[in-house]
Amino acid sequence: MPGKIKTIVPTVESKNMTQSEFIDDYFSGSPTPADKEVFEKRLQTEPAFADEVALYLSVIAVKREDADKESKLRFKELYISKEKETATPVVKFRWLKPLMSAAAVLIVVLLAWTFFLKSPSASQLADKYIETNLKEFPLKMGPDNEIQEAKNLINNGKLAEASKKLEDILIKNPGNADIIELAGIVSLRMDNYDKALGYFDWLAKEQGYFTNPGEFYQALTLLKRNQPGDIQKAKVLLQDVVNKNLTGNETAKEWLKDL
Repeated sequence: MPGKIKTIVPTVESKNMTQSEFIDDYFSGSPTPADKEVFEKRLQTEPAFADEVALYLSVIAVKREDADKESKLRFKELYISKEKETATPVVKFRWLKPLMSAAAVLIVVLLAWTFFLKSPSASQLADKYIETNLKEFPLKMGPDNEIQEAKNLINNGKLAEASKKLEDILIKNPGNADIIELAGIVSLRMDNYDKALGYFDWLAKEQGYFTNPGEFYQALTLLKRNQPGDIQKAKVLLQDVVNKNLTGNETAKEWLKDL
């Protein structure tokens, strides 16, 4: 006699969540300590649940950076479809169940490590640095009013106006390293990578600039642009920054580990 057909019924752990929502909350939400404990216990003791989690991870892995919402929707569709299927017949070789369960847990752990703990991409490293360090600049009272005006424009997101202002200042002060640096940063923020690289190359060649970040910013621009060959060029520059103990060397060390 074939085994009875049964429907996989989602287990509601808390907050009236379906099982698919419960899994999604564990990875991308804020599970309570109790839910976290229940999740990990079920992962070890319920092969069917481990299969559901593996399915979730495999779907989320597809274009994770650009399609998280679409992937999660696809997971839910697959989950609902799976609910309508019949359960797998009882395995006669019961001694295989512990091994299958352990294998499922191992697969889940490996998938989680690969897709949720993987190193950030080159452009992600650049974006994070720009967001943290190159969005706002402190303003000072003093004789360099034009520079402060340019910084104020940058701080208010008026990048095109800031770029024109800095170019006008450079005409009058062509060797001012601070202006060259700001002009390069604005060009980078505007995704004008070739122009930014030109400014940063100019900056790197300026003599007597004690904290010259020219090479580091060239590497940053290449990582952000991320065209074929850019990462390798960036790595060479970053290694030079480290070897010469230039400005940005600590960040360069960390990036070289991830690239």
